[in-house]
This record gives sequence, C-alpha cells and structure tokens, in this order.
Amino acid sequence: MVEIMINCAVIGEGSVISIIIEDWKTVALLKKAIKDEKPSKIKCDAKDLQLFLTKKGDSEWLDEAAAEAAALDWRGNSQGFEPMGPSLWLKNAKHFGENFQPGKDQVHVLVLVPEDEGDSGPASKKARHGYHFVKLPFPSLVMPPNSFQVVEGSFEYQARWHLKRLYEKVVAFWMEATPITVKVVGTTGYGTSHMLAVLVLLLLKNQVKDSYGSVAFVCYIPDCRKLLEDESTVLTIMQQNILLNFPDFSEPLNTIKDIRVVMQAQMVILVADQWNSIDENQMVIDRLGSCLGISAYVKIHGMSMNETLYALLPKQTSDDRNIYCGGFNDDEFGVWLKHHPPFFTEHEDELALLTVLCSVSN
Repeated sequence: MVEIMINCAVIGEGSVISIIIEDWKTVALLKKAIKDEKPSKIKCDAKDLQLFLTKKGDSEWLDEAAAEAAALDWRGNSQGFEPMGPSLWLKNAKHFGENFQPGKDQVHVLVLVPEDEGDSGPASKKARHGYHFVKLPFPSLVMPPNSFQVVEGSFEYQARWHLKRLYEKVVAFWMEATPITVKVVGTTGYGTSHMLAVLVLLLLKNQVKDSYGSVAFVCYIPDCRKLLEDESTVLTIMQQNILLNFPDFSEPLNTIKDIRVVMQAQMVILVADQWNSIDENQMVIDRLGSCLGISAYVKIHGMSMNETLYALLPKQTSDDRNIYCGGFNDDEFGVWLKHHPPFFTEHEDELALLTVLCSVSN
C-alpha cells in the first residue's frame, strides 16, 4: 500500500490540482477525491466525472503547459488520451503501474466535468459540447486592440482546437534553437488574434526552458499597426515586454540601444499580430529588428488573409505556415449560439441573408 501523487487538470479550469491517494484504490475513488478537492466548482456526482490519462502509449506525460493547452482545445472526445475505467486500481498497468513516480511539472489526468455542471457564475469555465468559453487575463501591458473586449483586465476566449498543436510546434522550434518564422493566418471571424493571445498567456505562465536552464523571453505585439506611429511607440512596446518578463527590472530603457542591450542576452519567442500592416514597410521592420537583434529564435506572425498574404504564398521559403480558413465548425457554432441566444430573435434579417434563407418576393 503506497501513497502516490497524481496531478489533475480540470477541463476549463486552467489550473492543476494534486491528489494524494493510495495506489490500491480505484479510479472511482480518485473521482471522489477530485470532487472533494473542488466542491465549489464540481457540483455533479463524482461518478459522472470522466478521467483521461495524459500519456499516449509509451510517451512521456504532458507537462503543465501542454495539459492546459489540451484542456483549452478539448473537442468532446478523448483526443487520443486513454479513458480511465472506474473499477480499475490506480496501480493497474493500464494506468500508473506498480512503481509510479511523478516527475517535475507533469500532469497525469485530465478531468472532464459533465455539461451544465459546476459554477454557473460569470467566471465559470465549463466544457460545453467539447468547447467552452473561459475568461483569461490579457497577456500584455500594451493597450488591447479593439478586437478584444477586455473587462477588468480579462477577455473571453472560445477554445479552438488548433491551439494545442500550435503551442507544441512553437515550443519545439524554440528548443531546436534554429531561427524560424511561423505564419499564422486566419480568415475574418476565425479568432486568430484571440488564439495568439492565449498562446502568449500559456508561454508566459509556463516558462519554456531548454536543457541548460535558459528561459524563453516572450515578446508580444498585439497589433503591429502601432509600430507605424513612431520610434517612441516601438520603445514603449519593448519596455512593456521587458517589464512583463522581468517585473523587477529597474535599469533605464530610454533608447533602442538600451533595449537591444537587454534583448541580446535573450532567446526570444516573438508573437507579432497583424503583421500584414508592416510587411511591406521595411523601415518599421528594421526598427523592430534593431531592438531584437538576433535574439528572436521563433517569430510568429499573425496575419489576415488579404492581398499581402496572397503575394507571399507563391514564394519558396523555410517559413512554417498555418492557415486557418472559415469561422466556427458545427460544434463551435453550437456553443457560440448558446452564449448569444438573442441572435435569432434580434437579427432575423441579417441571419436570413447570411444563411440564404430569405424568400424572394415578386
């Protein structure tokens, strides 16, 4: 009889809880322990929780950041994660085995709370039809663009299933320490800007480290159109990024040279949204480059699908391209409608035009 520690991530919570439990106990008793740990959030019967192992096959357990990304991308199915049978012992070979030892930063179990269970207040973060809305802090000291409705520092995000793969890809590129540009392109309405903001949040919250202990510096520019204003705007944005990564930083940052002195020692993940706005303005690109130097290992360019993008598509480059077409799929749209019930009653004419349901009268 051995006590083991199992780290669990509740889908939609964005946080990890640790459960100490004896290995001879069953998955059903693990469900009860999880519910007892979060009674104010989990209102359903413990037996109704669904648990999934985060390890696929013989691969490693997910780290905290990857588990949170998986939770934000949940699609109403196991995504290849193994469901845990309620009657099996935890030490069963299918689950944790006889000699399980938790490692640093590992998450072992994803917890899915049934639809319409849990806290129903404004801060609720629930899975609905495999997707959910969640309130998240805007990950920048820069003023949010108008595309974000930020209330008391937070914006509402509807999970998109591409996020996990994008996060894993960015981390892998940074670990390789080979400079690369990742283009993230979305059609109007897809929510690419919101997805990039959540990507930044994950990278900041769960520091990415290489084998030498070096930590990724996350530089986020929510709207590159601000860079078109003047040099002082670039300085302000870079100052705010340095303070976000190093809250105790106190050295003067009055010139681009001051910025570059700090940045040249960093391994940067640059997330620059609305890159189209400066893509053909070499002066602005050079000004930003003079701040970053050669420190930017992974450059993520958020781009709209417009004529600038189409000019880039035929070019043979080593860039990594991620093109997200369309708005919601059927499941995502179903969740969106649940959060916007007046849509059908208050916008009947617009809905008819959008869905080609309007009748033609003579």
